[in-house]
Amino acid sequence: MNQMVRILALTLLLVVVKPVSLKAQGLKTLNSQIQNAIASNDFDQAEKMIDFGLKVATEKYADQPVLTAFFLSQKGALYQKSQRASKAVFILNEALAIYDHYPNDPGQIATLITAGDTYLDMDQPGEALQFFDKANKLLTTNFNGQYKELDAAINNGLGGVYGRLNDPEQSLIFFRKAISYYKKAAHPGYISAVLNMVPELGILGYTDEILAEITDAEAFIAHWFEGKHPSLWRLKTDRGQAYVRLGKHQMADISFKTSLALAKAQFGPTSMPVAIVHNMIASLYRQDSTTYTRSAEHRLEALRITKEIGLAKDILVARSENDLSSLYMTMGKHKLVAPLLSEAIDIVQHIQAKNFGFISEKQKELYAKDGALIFNNTISFTSSIIEHDEDSLMQQLSYNAALYMNGLLLDDARQLRNVIRKSGDTSLVRLYNQSVDLKRQIIGSSTQQQTTLSAEVDLVERQLARLSSVYNDLRVRTQLDWKHIQRKLAPAQASVTFVRYNAYIATANYNGDSILYAAMVIRPGYTYPRFVRLGKESQLRQLLADSETPTALYTSRGPRFGTITYGDSLYRLVWQPIEKLVEGVNRVYFSADGLLHRVAFAAIPLPGTTAKTPASKRYLNSRHELYQLFSTRQIAQGIRPLRWQSGMSVALLGGIRYEPAGTSASGNNKDAKESDTYLQKAIQTSNLIPFPYLDATRQEVTAIHRLLPQSVLTIGTDASEKRFRQFSGNSPAILHLATHGLFIPAESENKSPGGIDKALMRSGLAMAGANRLWQTGTQLPEGDDGVLTAYEVADQDLSQTRLVVLSACETALGDLRGAEGVFGLQRSFRLAGVEKLLMSLWPVDDIRTQQLMTFFYTYLKAGQDVRSAFKTAQLDMQKQVDDPTIWAAFVLVE
Repeated sequence: MNQMVRILALTLLLVVVKPVSLKAQGLKTLNSQIQNAIASNDFDQAEKMIDFGLKVATEKYADQPVLTAFFLSQKGALYQKSQRASKAVFILNEALAIYDHYPNDPGQIATLITAGDTYLDMDQPGEALQFFDKANKLLTTNFNGQYKELDAAINNGLGGVYGRLNDPEQSLIFFRKAISYYKKAAHPGYISAVLNMVPELGILGYTDEILAEITDAEAFIAHWFEGKHPSLWRLKTDRGQAYVRLGKHQMADISFKTSLALAKAQFGPTSMPVAIVHNMIASLYRQDSTTYTRSAEHRLEALRITKEIGLAKDILVARSENDLSSLYMTMGKHKLVAPLLSEAIDIVQHIQAKNFGFISEKQKELYAKDGALIFNNTISFTSSIIEHDEDSLMQQLSYNAALYMNGLLLDDARQLRNVIRKSGDTSLVRLYNQSVDLKRQIIGSSTQQQTTLSAEVDLVERQLARLSSVYNDLRVRTQLDWKHIQRKLAPAQASVTFVRYNAYIATANYNGDSILYAAMVIRPGYTYPRFVRLGKESQLRQLLADSETPTALYTSRGPRFGTITYGDSLYRLVWQPIEKLVEGVNRVYFSADGLLHRVAFAAIPLPGTTAKTPASKRYLNSRHELYQLFSTRQIAQGIRPLRWQSGMSVALLGGIRYEPAGTSASGNNKDAKESDTYLQKAIQTSNLIPFPYLDATRQEVTAIHRLLPQSVLTIGTDASEKRFRQFSGNSPAILHLATHGLFIPAESENKSPGGIDKALMRSGLAMAGANRLWQTGTQLPEGDDGVLTAYEVADQDLSQTRLVVLSACETALGDLRGAEGVFGLQRSFRLAGVEKLLMSLWPVDDIRTQQLMTFFYTYLKAGQDVRSAFKTAQLDMQKQVDDPTIWAAFVLVE
């Protein structure tokens, strides 16, 4: 929210709700003086007077504690306005502790509103929502429609909350209510509400409404403030942005220049508002090649101001440097790009290292988005620059950027969970378990309930981050660069990091592919990583068309063979560009990105081979030992081989009965409850048949159990979600799951109104009783529906499990999320703490799967490590059936 406008609005709010005790003339005068000092931004003087008021209240009016609460509330509001949020929270909680004994004093509502605003300033909408909801309930219950100002302030706050929760439609409902009152009452809070609402209107594309609201706000200022107002510069800036959206650049230029003059006059030439407007003008001039030089001048001035006022490590600097580097690319000033991006990357890493230990998952995603844009540009610009200039610095920056961003959020989440487990702090563990329970409720909740549950999860995650911050020394992410990887490589080894990136587009009329791929290669002796452009995503998508993400709601594990049209062209697209760089290399460590996660690299046919070429010489796995990693960071961190040991714990689940126990012919069960979940809605829109029983999975796990007698075998109706959750905290070294895989195609919207990410709800495994949800649309009383989603897996503690075998179809699939990889089962098992995953890329015959798994466990028990056992098992299958759709369906990633 806009701080300056709120000074006027909340000052009036406090006057409205001042306690009866202020009838004493001296305190009335003091209160008036405090409000005047706040309104004129004299915060030091205001604080001295508030402290004096507190002293008088506690010494002379000790019998009226509500007076102390009033001055504490004023002090909290002062701290909030002067951007001292943590102090504000502490003082406001003191005031609220007193007000709890006086529920009929409206001062409690005003204090709750200030607390909610403070948490919004701290970007904590979950906590803010609790305060606004409580204020709303008190106002409705105890005051029966009185204090319209308070009602409007609550609506203004709730508008901000839902905006932060990515629900702009709901946000507008509350803002419009606030604005309706403020405008009629000629209330100064009107300007604040308009400024808060404009971004939400922008998200929804309501540009004409933005201009209408700004025009009304300017007329309001002209009438009530004689045309002078501390936020008039903001209104002019927002007007300029609206004109930019409409393509009215000349009018935008006029608005921005007016805003710049107002900001300089009010705050001085070296101030953050002035820097903000310079950035706006720079972005405007960036759109016309005739004004590129002027754009650069404004961007440089914004940078100079921001650094001069002590914000050299602020994200605004990183964004400005990123924008300026893009402009220099367009202007052909390539030598100026690397220094800017290097500094921008350093700032992003500094901010993330400083803040990740204290904020929620949702906030981390926002921080990561800033970094992702800068890192993508680094790679994209490198791809363009190396066409004309080798530029070793840009190639090093690109590799280090990819190395840093790869799995950033996942690594942080894993570290947080490890900290909680190792801390021995029972309150932390209790809070973490609470977050797990809330997330389980989200799985079984309707879309209407998800907004509230999302806010509760966000609140608990913030508390977890705050309480666990004392253990931050245990969760420092090691800063690695390409040289750390190189030092770990043996002479005949190479590291290949594949990256997917948005193309650098220099001209507005570009109509080519916007998504490209590249590979970055490191070998011993290199003085910098070698950046190699590969091809376009459209080409790769066409090659993988027959093994593309299935469109059915679930994927059968049964005998459905696809044809993978790899051919020579896939080699030419993906591997031939780096062929000379890996010549003579025995082992290639590599990490995939984008659609390359769906490629079985071992099965890529070598150029010039035909059906007559011996299978042992036909594919890429005959030329190199291919070692697929989630990230090449792991080369530097060390890769632990897994070998069979006597007494090693193994859990086998298969032969699962999908029909729910106790279901009548009509499919009803008296203990079941109706379901209105995300999964159920997806099911209702699909023509599905129930999951068929897979006897081959029973044979598979039974055969493995005979081979490994100490393993624990679970089949039939016992192989349930509840049984899986029992592994949490005491998981086996090897966990083998043989069942149906589940993958729901992506929708246009991957988030519910409450901001819940659905990506992990769309992948899963069918467990016992899964057909209850498929056939009857009901859940068991404990919330289990028989479908173990990736969302549920992610919060389990499987940190003792070294290997998970997902003997189900297409378990490697999921949403592709840039540097964070595949959002599906593989991400969830990694979040749960699993080290290695054996997964499938496409449907494969049950009998062949059983054979592959039997070979694998036989070689594992014979003494080979997991990777060697898997490779040998694949070669045995290849000798039996020279069809890569059979022997290459599974991949091992670690």
